[in-house]
Amino acid sequence: MSPSQFNILGPSGHDDIFCPVWDVVFQNINQNQYSKIRCATNSLFSEVTWYYPSINSTENDSYVTYNAQLKQWTFGSLGRSAWIDQSVLGSPLGSGTGSNAYIYQHEIGNDADGQAMACSFQTGFMELAEADYLTFVDQIWPDMKFGNYNGVQNANVNLTFFATNYPGDTPTQYGPYTFTKATEYISTRIRARLIAVQISSNDVGTFWRLGDIRYRYQPDGKF
Repeated sequence: MSPSQFNILGPSGHDDIFCPVWDVVFQNINQNQYSKIRCATNSLFSEVTWYYPSINSTENDSYVTYNAQLKQWTFGSLGRSAWIDQSVLGSPLGSGTGSNAYIYQHEIGNDADGQAMACSFQTGFMELAEADYLTFVDQIWPDMKFGNYNGVQNANVNLTFFATNYPGDTPTQYGPYTFTKATEYISTRIRARLIAVQISSNDVGTFWRLGDIRYRYQPDGKF
């Protein structure tokens, strides 16, 4: 990580890494606190993460992660001031910041020290139709793993949709819809050109994994 780009040492020397979330990081970083930035490798998942202080913070409170195998980026809010990858001690260890300077072991269990590990992620907008055409979506078919391999499939997952016709408009929210392994489909009445999906959960002691979510749709006139 440099002051304005992410870099990789390749066969031909120094190369920049394409970063679709560049603005999230470099337009929201406290440039007076570069010394606080920590680079954290997680070889279990072929990931490298940079923890950094956001523009109004003096301690690390944000992160951006690059998966070198999938070449995908994620970002969010979490502060770590020190890190060691997996070792003889087990999976990675990370230290919190400020008054929360505990040592945390990552990638073990499904909870956060006995409490629900509230988690969520949201996609960018996906195109349902082009130009002035609209699409009507009336069913969503979830595809998930709702528990550990050969374990109890008892997770509850929330699915929320954000639909709009123009990227700059305030989207209309549909949901959240809670679904389980017994849920065959979710009935919706979404009419739009663009849609984003948010998936979240706050169960205690459960595991879930995203599969291939599909939807039933039909053209629905022009805008």
